[in-house]
Amino acid sequence: MSKKPIYSLLLGGVVLFGSLTLIFSVFYLMNAIFLIIKAYRSSNIITILFNINHFVIEVILGFYTLYIVFILFHALKFRKEENLTDIYPIVNDAFPTVSIIMPIRGISPSFVENSIKQLQNQSYPSKKYEILLATNNPENEVLNSYRELAETYSLRIIERDPIAIGFKAGVMNQALHSIESKYTIIYNADHIARSYLIEKLVNAFESLSPDEFKQTAFIQAKSTFTSGNEPYQRSISLLRAQVFEVYYRAKHRWKGSLFNGFTCCFQTTILNKIGGFPLETLTENNGVSIKLLLEGYHGIYIPTLLSIGDTPQGFNSQLAQLWRWNNGTASHLRSNFWPIISNNNLSFTQKYDLICYLSSPLILLVIGILFPCSLFLSLFTELPILRAEIPGIGSLFLIIPGLFVIAEMSITLMSIAFEESNHTKIERMKHIAVSYFLSLTIAIFIITASIRGIAKPKNALNPNIKWNISYNRKLFFGYQSSLLLITGIAFSKLLSINNDMIFLYLTFILSYVIGLSLSIYSNLKSW
Repeated sequence: MSKKPIYSLLLGGVVLFGSLTLIFSVFYLMNAIFLIIKAYRSSNIITILFNINHFVIEVILGFYTLYIVFILFHALKFRKEENLTDIYPIVNDAFPTVSIIMPIRGISPSFVENSIKQLQNQSYPSKKYEILLATNNPENEVLNSYRELAETYSLRIIERDPIAIGFKAGVMNQALHSIESKYTIIYNADHIARSYLIEKLVNAFESLSPDEFKQTAFIQAKSTFTSGNEPYQRSISLLRAQVFEVYYRAKHRWKGSLFNGFTCCFQTTILNKIGGFPLETLTENNGVSIKLLLEGYHGIYIPTLLSIGDTPQGFNSQLAQLWRWNNGTASHLRSNFWPIISNNNLSFTQKYDLICYLSSPLILLVIGILFPCSLFLSLFTELPILRAEIPGIGSLFLIIPGLFVIAEMSITLMSIAFEESNHTKIERMKHIAVSYFLSLTIAIFIITASIRGIAKPKNALNPNIKWNISYNRKLFFGYQSSLLLITGIAFSKLLSINNDMIFLYLTFILSYVIGLSLSIYSNLKSW
């Protein structure tokens, strides 16, 4: 059976869900405003402020629910239109020159050597491409091992100048300055490359029309990640699946594709024209993507799987990675908000997508902190949530958060289902529950990163900033202990009262307890 009817059915479901969400949210929120105003004279100011706070939470969640629907719709449209067999056949026998930059720092030499072997066993003519090891390591045994690998495999090695700035972006720029090839590929040293990686990326460029070629800065290919055996590895693997299977497919449709940091081919001249990779950010991949879009260029996403990576080794490493991602993304919102809004090179859809994407880390502040706090505050103080009610069912105050959760789960389920259908060895469906439980209790670190990124963006030029943000274990266990104490108090409170929402509160408490157990286990295991 053709997949197109399935995509048409799913598209119809997404449109129906989005339409009902929009219509219901408008009437529901208008009714909420009416009830709050009506209660103004009869209720105390604390009740009114509490309900206004809950109203703001609902507005934010409703807005992002519609953004998720927007993403789902375009991702499905992309899937319906694409040809997954062989998108880019060979069209140019001249074989343009290619340079592959492999940034490395602290990666096991055996991993690096394996990647080198994979890249040297490509279908592309060996005389037409070179591999550059770009290391940000100080003088130590690992650096010496990298030098030996470069000598053994006749590669160029670029070592970051000790007085240079920019860390990973800095050393990639150093490598870029020495490149004369037509194309530059950025590739992770801990990935396994498909034998046709270079061929597919180059021919994707060479297949473009002359006008499209002038405006296309990069081709981003699909990667996947092994899930590993630990809960934190499954969690990050699920996140990556959503990025490539849903978000990047959608962004491609309005020329809003982003550079993911690896398995991506750039036009070298365009990259040099904008000054290379930005140095003042922890997420140079987002930085260069935004810079290119503001300059009138765009990227293309191809759904061809060209590399398979590994998840972080160690729970603390994953927290550090998530911290960098969210801090960097939030800092870009602060520094690029007005340039994006006022830029004439961007369409309305591109602006809408960029603002929503860059502010997405802050949604965790709402769903991970503000919303649960609102519920527990209502429990402890018995403050009423003034919302419409249905006889026999009760208050509808959970309806918008519920719609948000349904939308989020739809993205997760869809991305996993599509990836597993294409790559049968990847099984993630059974890991969803574990991932969400774990996310509940590590959200605080992501929220902290986002708030710091908005309030005071980390400057990657600062010599005191570390390559990997290390987390204080006392802070980690202090936070977990506090959360466990709060859930314990809430549980004891429920035993002494007769509350219509007792099942809801018990569900929250149980979820946090499971999440705490998983996160503490993962942290201890990583030691």
